[in-house]
Amino acid sequence: MLQKRTRLVLETVDRLVAEGAARVRPGEVASELREAGQPLGIWEIRYEFSTLEENGLLRNDADSGAWERTGDRARKAG
Repeated sequence: MLQKRTRLVLETVDRLVAEGAARVRPGEVASELREAGQPLGIWEIRYEFSTLEENGLLRNDADSGAWERTGDRARKAG
């Protein structure tokens, strides 16, 4: 079971993916959360990205440094 902050970050990533983002960066999530009145620091978000990666929900693209959603919510190419 994911912790509250981890779920908040995942929900934000899912929203960005639903809006068309194929990859996200911690700064994009930070901006979204700040606009929603729930600010988190970049390092907190980066930590949560690692937690989500450990749970098989995000994957880091080493070439770009961006993160991709995996599983059912992943953006389908095409």
